[in-house]
Amino acid sequence: MKTILKRSILSSGLGIMALLMFFLTSCQKDLDKVRTPDLNPTFAVPVINSELTLGHLLDPDSTLIFDTISDNEVAIKVAYSEDSLFSVNIDEVFELPDNEALTESYSMGGVKLEDVNVHGKAVLDQLLGSINQDAADSLQAYDGEENIFPPMELESPYDFNIDPFDKFQQATFSEGSLVLTFSNYLPVTLTDLQLDLRNSAEDTLIKSYTLEQIAPGETESEPFDLAGKTLPNTINAAIVAFNSPGSHPDSVMINLQDSISMDMGIVDATVISGQAEVEAQQVIADTTNIAITPENNAEVTLLRLSKAKIDYTFNSEIPLDIELFLNLPSSELDGSAPELSRTVPAFGSVSGVWDLDGVEMDLTQAPDTAYNRLRVGYRVNTIASDGIIAVDSADFVEVDLSLTDMEFDYVEGYFGDATVDVEADSLDLGIDFFDQIEGGLTLTNPNLNFNYSNSIGVPIEVALNFTGRSAEGEAQSLNINMDDAPAGSIRFSYPQTPGETVVETITINSENSDVVDLLALPPEKVVYSGSAFANTFGSQQNFASKESSFTIGVDMDLPLEIRTGNLTVQDTADLDLDEDFNENVETVSLTLHAVNHFPFSADIQLHLFDSQSNTVIDEITFSNPLTAGEATENSLVNEPGVSDMELILNQEEFDNMIAADQMIIKVNIATYNHENQSVKLYTDNKLQVFVGVKAQLKTD
Repeated sequence: MKTILKRSILSSGLGIMALLMFFLTSCQKDLDKVRTPDLNPTFAVPVINSELTLGHLLDPDSTLIFDTISDNEVAIKVAYSEDSLFSVNIDEVFELPDNEALTESYSMGGVKLEDVNVHGKAVLDQLLGSINQDAADSLQAYDGEENIFPPMELESPYDFNIDPFDKFQQATFSEGSLVLTFSNYLPVTLTDLQLDLRNSAEDTLIKSYTLEQIAPGETESEPFDLAGKTLPNTINAAIVAFNSPGSHPDSVMINLQDSISMDMGIVDATVISGQAEVEAQQVIADTTNIAITPENNAEVTLLRLSKAKIDYTFNSEIPLDIELFLNLPSSELDGSAPELSRTVPAFGSVSGVWDLDGVEMDLTQAPDTAYNRLRVGYRVNTIASDGIIAVDSADFVEVDLSLTDMEFDYVEGYFGDATVDVEADSLDLGIDFFDQIEGGLTLTNPNLNFNYSNSIGVPIEVALNFTGRSAEGEAQSLNINMDDAPAGSIRFSYPQTPGETVVETITINSENSDVVDLLALPPEKVVYSGSAFANTFGSQQNFASKESSFTIGVDMDLPLEIRTGNLTVQDTADLDLDEDFNENVETVSLTLHAVNHFPFSADIQLHLFDSQSNTVIDEITFSNPLTAGEATENSLVNEPGVSDMELILNQEEFDNMIAADQMIIKVNIATYNHENQSVKLYTDNKLQVFVGVKAQLKTD
């Protein structure tokens, strides 16, 4: 007869079954077949003689950690880590538009007219036919001599011989002055002098000038505002009245070649229509804005772009060649404000691309809005015309600009109320030891750590749905409840200065969540989803670089600190007893001696099992539990529990043992004061177990 009790080794992803089923580890024994002896009629056969130490059986790996607390304390914990639960890139929080366009037409307005001047004079000899006869006769008589200059009066108008203006044919002015300058080169004072300017083509009065008095050798000027006036290039000027008292009683040199001189000039004039010669000049100068409108109502104050370009088209309806200049006065590229210049032919068009890679834009300089506005300055210079051309203030140049292909290196401002969805996913925790236990087990001090790295200068709040699901389909939400955030949400720290990266951990535990209930399912996996919200709290002065991101990972720190009132674990040993063993034995009992260095007790039950029919033949229970080791408050065992038990088998139990081919050993565990107190496990926890079969042989 040969009795074999074989140990079956359980495997677990976390090694915890080896921890909880310490007493099931046995040394395989080969026992001699029992014969009807001529020895002592009572004998004992050892079937289990084992010492189990957790530090010997469990090897630390990525999930099972030996945590050295002190020289004689090496605690055991289970760890799970996922580096990237989800991440948020800056382009999900802030995104520049693909294209920002500007189309504007700029009227030329008026063109500056070069100052022009014409000259005329009335020689005394030529005036003789228009003054009173007595004066004329006297002046002719004393020409070239000193004598008394006679009193003189103009009796009929005298027309000046004035050259035409050579810079225009006809012009309507928006501003400028027609300045008439009189110089009296006669030796006597003139009084009540009146001069009329007339449109020679239409014979209409342009302006009548009056001088009350002008002394010999004096010059008098009088301007005439040209705003709104139209002038031909030929103007008739006529002296229509003057008087002179003469020189009495003084004698003066009388010279018939003396004259009254007149200069007529057009100064500071702007022509808005007509035909004129145009000099090189600036005709348009102003500043406008390209509106930049990012998503999520963002308000950008500063942009540094690694890539950018402006596509431009200039269409000119101006009848002469122009130089068009664009500049970005509130931007900087290579140390100065970017500028573009192009020559556009008369009534022509020019298109191209303005490369702005590396530009930094200050978007706060618009007079009405301190964000999202790119200032664009423009000016148009005419190239001098070759002769007289038609001029019209309505002539215009059209500017089409498109700011495209923008990629930023750095951005500042308020990035708006962006929402980023966290895509639904799951974590396979790999805690498969739960599959091999029955009853309730609670890990009493678990920590769920959200490890995150944030280089986006934006307050980020994450509403996270984090739910454990058991193999049976039961679900338990984590139910996060942080003091500084809405229920179900976590608020994360963010950089305060550019270039800073915040690396921190937020710990979720039994005080701010239902993590204990989640792990008590037990969970086969955790499914998660949610949303990340920008700018729901904190400063709205945001900043980011193109590399900025928010990444969150998770790790679980699960110390093997358990609380249970009804936890069942089991193992199976092969059993092979010869049938004739029953014929030679009077009584059989099972004996057990255990030295328990674990801080909990256990009830032991043996199931006699027929693997062929897959049925339990019998159940054998030791009436008393194993005595727990006496432990400190920190679960360190300072006095092992010692248990000695003997269980006499009745005939039916003995017969069933012979019939069984396997023995299933079940252990029901209850930690001390399990409703309120948990137990921590260490690597030096051990159990010494001695199990034997004690037999009384038949004597006949």
